Amino acid sequence: MKNLLSLKLLLSVAGLFVLTGCAVNGASTSNVLDVKFFGSPQLSPIRDNYWILMKDFTIELENQSNGESYRLKIPRGFRTNLATIPRPVNVIFASYATYATAGLVHDYLYWVQPHCHGNGRDLADLIYLSVLKESLVSEINRTIQWGAVRAAWLAWSNNRHKRDAGESRYFPVDDRADFINPDLTLKTAMYLSSEQQEWEKSSDENVCKLLG
Repeated sequence: MKNLLSLKLLLSVAGLFVLTGCAVNGASTSNVLDVKFFGSPQLSPIRDNYWILMKDFTIELENQSNGESYRLKIPRGFRTNLATIPRPVNVIFASYATYATAGLVHDYLYWVQPHCHGNGRDLADLIYLSVLKESLVSEINRTIQWGAVRAAWLAWSNNRHKRDAGESRYFPVDDRADFINPDLTLKTAMYLSSEQQEWEKSSDENVCKLLG
């Protein structure tokens, strides 16, 4: 317990350090997008700490400063382990009900990677922060998690290389199914995955208008 508290304190300091640096560019954890959920994500767990999205999941995002809005749909069959959120942070804040939606959205955006003139990762992290706020995560916890993902730039690069190499995050799901056999392993899931889907090959750049 003491080690977890020490790690949480360390991440708090790191998050505040990141916030200080971003404040120079006008960014802030209070400067978020408006978010509207259309239901809750239906995720089915498999082995190796992975999840399969069983139904399409949609959120609507709006930037009040420029009036732009965008409806983001994550397709059923998307496979996620929420790993774009650094693992130490996942351990501390492990709570499916509170953090899974933000983790799913962030993981999806880190996979499809909108370019946004080189600002795609900034937008993905902003949307993550916004979904955390809509999920009623406290400001201090949002700060810690946002600071952690801002420091985890390797996840963006690693995902790009995997996607370019042909890896697919799509698992074929029957639209009538409600769950996947929990004994399914990641290795088997990857074997059963079909070729990359169109939504994996190129992102919808319309999401970039949210940056203003």
